[in-house]
Amino acid sequence: MWNPDWSRLASARVWIEAAGQIFFTLSVGMGAIMTYASYLRRRDDVVLSGLTASAANEFAEVVLGGSIAIVAAAIFFGAAGAQEIAAGAVLIWVL
Repeated sequence: MWNPDWSRLASARVWIEAAGQIFFTLSVGMGAIMTYASYLRRRDDVVLSGLTASAANEFAEVVLGGSIAIVAAAIFFGAAGAQEIAAGAVLIWVL
């Protein structure tokens, strides 16, 4: 998630899986948009609703996704190992 392997972009399997993800996301997204639009009134602010939805989506992806990475590190490396890794990461950013 934080260190992408750019060499994998040459693999056809990666592109096929990405296309599958795009088609799934678009179909679910279109269904959600049509459902949401059926509840809108004529004077509702669509821009504000869109900004609110995108901000909530980004919060869920970035903040909660990063929080999962912290918990996963603590599970895999133990509490002391996760702290050691975090201390090393801080030094990398400072340098």
